[in-house]
Amino acid sequence: MKSNKKKITMAIGMALGVTVLAGATFASYNTSNGYDVAKTAVKGLMKNENYTANVTTKISLDGKEISSDTLKELYDRNGDVKINKENKISSYDYNSEYREWVQDDTNIISSTHYDGEKRTLVEENASEYLNLFGEFDKFYTEDANEDKRNQKMVNFVELIGDTMIGDLKNNIIYVSGDDNSSTYEMNLDAIQIPEVANAGLSVMFNPTGDAYDDSEPYTLLGTDPIVKNVSVKFTVDNEGRFTNLNAEASMIGNDSNGEKHEAAISITLDMSDYGTTKPERVDISTLPNVEYSNNSEIDAYYGDGE
Repeated sequence: MKSNKKKITMAIGMALGVTVLAGATFASYNTSNGYDVAKTAVKGLMKNENYTANVTTKISLDGKEISSDTLKELYDRNGDVKINKENKISSYDYNSEYREWVQDDTNIISSTHYDGEKRTLVEENASEYLNLFGEFDKFYTEDANEDKRNQKMVNFVELIGDTMIGDLKNNIIYVSGDDNSSTYEMNLDAIQIPEVANAGLSVMFNPTGDAYDDSEPYTLLGTDPIVKNVSVKFTVDNEGRFTNLNAEASMIGNDSNGEKHEAAISITLDMSDYGTTKPERVDISTLPNVEYSNNSEIDAYYGDGE
């Protein structure tokens, strides 16, 4: 049931993360320029062409850590080597490690799974790749029409998010700063959490059929957990780029016996070396159990290569 456990872990992270990032991204136009600062920084993460990012995510249940995830990514969109990525995952019942390189027109993923198995997948003639912030970035020519569609989608999401957040528009406040940086924070309690966040949690925690597994620690939260609180603190440099973000959120729920339990998630993001990051090339012959795939054959199968 490893895949099911991963899905539930992701569900908790996503549910809490949506609340955190929605509040941060769609803060007020009128609160110490908090909206403009956060919005610029969030968009900058998706559009920046060169950076080093370190992300740590931890999940605990009733004060005991049950999952941690650390990731480091070096990204240079215009380099021959575009990505070096290291990811370590530790859960209550498994551990795994992944390393990824994107160089020339090739994606390379080397992994060590929870059972100790090591393997490497090399995807040649890759037409796109995924960086840390969820953007499929093309190796080759830009599609102007696609850029326009993406911008329209961003505008749509901003409008919807701003509407849903409602009274949260006054919660990002300026904390401190100097000529080189500025720090902001946001704190929300249960009363301020958007109803849509708790509704989403309820859906995620009501599995059907064989998706339910009572050995999961998350089942202690029952089927209708709610977000208890959220706090976010972030710093941007004098160009409006994130240098640090710390987010924490907790949720509470009752198990089948009516006993209350609490889960918490913490996320730390550190950004550095904007414009100077240089990912290193890997020698594929040094990697374990290499398997090759040719993406051009996959594209042809689906008609994308025509």
